Amino acid sequence: MPTPLSELNAREVLDVMYDELAVPVALADGTFDEIVEEVVDGHLMIDLPLEIEAGEYEDLEGVGEDDLRAWLVDLLRHEFARHLAWQESLGGRPADGDRLSDAFDELNARSIVARENFACCQRCGLLEIRDEPHDGGAEQARGYVFYHQQDTVRRPLYLAFDTPDGSEETRVALGDEVVGVLRDHGLVPEWDRDPRRRIALDADPRRIRHGDLAAYPGHG
Repeated sequence: MPTPLSELNAREVLDVMYDELAVPVALADGTFDEIVEEVVDGHLMIDLPLEIEAGEYEDLEGVGEDDLRAWLVDLLRHEFARHLAWQESLGGRPADGDRLSDAFDELNARSIVARENFACCQRCGLLEIRDEPHDGGAEQARGYVFYHQQDTVRRPLYLAFDTPDGSEETRVALGDEVVGVLRDHGLVPEWDRDPRRRIALDADPRRIRHGDLAAYPGHG
């Protein structure tokens, strides 16, 4: 049954907080119940009531916590429905996001730390990624590459990268290697071999959901 909350444009009302729901759905990061537990109950239902009380989110003033939670869960259900409709439209074709994840898996296997939706911004990411564990046989990570959380919801994606010594020579070599791996996985990166510039990738990071990852209340 429609409620006053259901008439709101949730993306406009919640702004960047809406991405807290939408991004894990898009990246196939967790089941419906896991996202409810970790995002809705573990984050939004902690932060949103405090911000509403502080005068933010005027459209949500006076909304009880039970109604607020039910609205957020319904928004999540809507995101799942949209996502499954999108992947159905692919007609069995592989998604860019799955190609990208496979490419990053290969980079990780080469002892290049590769992370998706990592850190809040480029500056923080370049600092934090050096503390990430690496796979592969090398004793030390050979390099680092990531796109950050702000880039996840933009096009194109921009892949930042760095090397342990940060020299121009090693950064160019790393950029060439990353570009080569991306192309091997059917993606089309653009980069002018300038080590000061990020690698541009006109790709949709959404991934296919299968099995339990595709299940949500009211579906099927």
